Amino acid sequence: MSKFTVKPVTGGLSNVLHSVSHSDQTILPRKALVRIYGAGMEEMINRSYEVAATTALGELGIGPKIYGNFSEGRVEEFLEARNISSIEMRQPKVQEEIARKLAHLHSCSLPGVETDRSHSHLESRLDLWLEDALRVSFSRESDFLNFQRLKAVDFAHLKKQIKWLKTEFARIRSPVVLCHYDLQAGNIMRSTTGSDELFFIDMEYSCYDYRGIDFGNFFSETSIENNVQAYPGFAFNFDHYPSVGAQRAFFTNYLIASGRKEKEISETELTQMQHEAEVFAMATHMMWALWGITQSKASQISFGYLEYALQRLDFFHHQQKRYLAARKSHL
Repeated sequence: MSKFTVKPVTGGLSNVLHSVSHSDQTILPRKALVRIYGAGMEEMINRSYEVAATTALGELGIGPKIYGNFSEGRVEEFLEARNISSIEMRQPKVQEEIARKLAHLHSCSLPGVETDRSHSHLESRLDLWLEDALRVSFSRESDFLNFQRLKAVDFAHLKKQIKWLKTEFARIRSPVVLCHYDLQAGNIMRSTTGSDELFFIDMEYSCYDYRGIDFGNFFSETSIENNVQAYPGFAFNFDHYPSVGAQRAFFTNYLIASGRKEKEISETELTQMQHEAEVFAMATHMMWALWGITQSKASQISFGYLEYALQRLDFFHHQQKRYLAARKSHL
């Protein structure tokens, strides 16, 4: 009988990860990743979508293959790869690769859930995650710091901002595609086996939704480091948000990978995509702020979830102010 070696894999903010390997040369694979779903995530994640998305993308070579599922997690291919860093995310060549890979993802179909292309999920997700966040509470006596942090959140104001975001979604009319939803350095890996290929992992929030979500989330994440060793475990720097030129280069590479010829891509289209990304960057700030509030109570992972939520809300308001000023200047 083979002896198994189990080692923790660090870096996950929603799930607990372990690598499992054995020494029997006759049995393949010799190594796999076991993913244990995080506590309190069932109301936030559609597991049937996640399984369908991850399985389909593994078969297409965009992500890891799935070996099996169980009630509290799954076993998947262990990719001989490393996470890219937030610094790499900001490099033009890497952004070009990500744009091409994202175009491929957005062209994919999920067997069995094709009817969901007819509508988005973001509006209902924001509403549901707001309800989840509203149920979070901390004791003044036993957890004073988190009690004080949560008091800083104006939920009535957030509800109004979500309503405003929905009017912007309707105005922008972003196409509905298969979205990753959480495109950040921790979910982008580069092969270490010689191919140097990029992979997208962790499709747990994936669904058919507005294309702009992946644009906005990726651009926002270039400003965030989520694996800082010291507490609270993250660092933000809005100055790292992609410049207009970097965004246009990203969109151009995305459109070319989608089958367009560069000479057919107009300045007007690139400007529209830039506005699309801006709106959905604000949406992802709101979404991950609500996620952080909920996780601050549910998760056992050592991470400053409430501090993270407050920082995302600061980013939301900073970006909203810039967005509204830009719109006013064009009136």
